[in-house]
Amino acid sequence: MRPARRPIEDDAWLMRGLLTCGHCGGALSTRTNQNNMGGEPYRYYACLRSQPHRVRTREEKLCTARDILSVPLEAAAWCLIVNTLLDVENLRKGLSAARGEHDSANARRRERVQTLDAEIARLRTRVSRIVAQRLEADPGGEIDRALLDAGKEAETQISRIESERQRLAEPVGVGLSQEAAIGIEQFAAEAAAGIELATPAHRRRLFHMVDLRATIRVDPSGSVKIGRKHRYSIDWSARIPLVNHDGRLNDHVVDCFRYGQCN
Repeated sequence: MRPARRPIEDDAWLMRGLLTCGHCGGALSTRTNQNNMGGEPYRYYACLRSQPHRVRTREEKLCTARDILSVPLEAAAWCLIVNTLLDVENLRKGLSAARGEHDSANARRRERVQTLDAEIARLRTRVSRIVAQRLEADPGGEIDRALLDAGKEAETQISRIESERQRLAEPVGVGLSQEAAIGIEQFAAEAAAGIELATPAHRRRLFHMVDLRATIRVDPSGSVKIGRKHRYSIDWSARIPLVNHDGRLNDHVVDCFRYGQCN
């Protein structure tokens, strides 16, 4: 999950931070392996818990996951997105539902913020009254001590509520905002004319816009073969319904592994 040590436009891993190990539930990391043929190094997504030396130092159970070649996996993710974008009716319904979900969550957030603001105002008024009452009480007396304790309690509550309010100030992570939905619609309109021209930066941006995520596990009977030996089951999710998604990849997407592109 650690961010890349280079500008995001130059990050070779398009799905950094979006993948989960289906065996142990950990986030998949990134690694490279030297190409013995002298070409570009091979890039992989890997579960750190599958590396014995890391497990020993942390006293964790060794994960049975296998490293996954990044290029075919990213190609499969892109095929799912492309198929979804080009299905106009599915996209329209998905975006409408995602915007509705976002707006509903945002309305609940605003309502909660208003409630918290009212509570903060009430507590601050109480603190002001306590300060005035302490001016009338004998310093160090029983009433003064009780008022001091009440004031501290009110300040503690204000601090707790302000922390919650600060968290609510962050953008809602449910559904799609109007801006994001419009961006996806515009991208879909342009996609039909030249989807093959999408740069890695375009692909990465779209993955994050729809919050595309995948949980991957080695599965001998899985529908996805990556590399020469291993098959996988991949469970994809996003903020909009993915076309032909039933928890596995469809035949068209499997072809992407074979040819490295959408046909």
